[in-house]
Amino acid sequence: MRKRLGRALFDAVDRVMSYRSSHQNKLPNSLRTAGIDSLSPTIVLRYGKSGTSPQVTATFRRTSGRQLASCEGTNDVLEDASLHEGAYTITCTLVGGGSRGFTVGRPSE
Repeated sequence: MRKRLGRALFDAVDRVMSYRSSHQNKLPNSLRTAGIDSLSPTIVLRYGKSGTSPQVTATFRRTSGRQLASCEGTNDVLEDASLHEGAYTITCTLVGGGSRGFTVGRPSE
């Protein structure tokens, strides 16, 4: 579960940062502006800004039978992955309440 949310989150942050690098260091106003579809059959992506950093949240559309409801991260996931052989840490909200950090392996796995 965390792999699925983690990959969706990582890919979205990567594309947002690609947009930023090709648009004079400006973040997109929305995921759509960055060319990202925010809805899939199982996951909803939400986008915001935390200061000068993008913040992306990946949420399962249906949480019944799942332990995780959502995971979020900033562009720090890209730096984390480059420093730790593809592994990066995300913060996830548990269905039963509370949150905790998880390390996700290489995105290509």
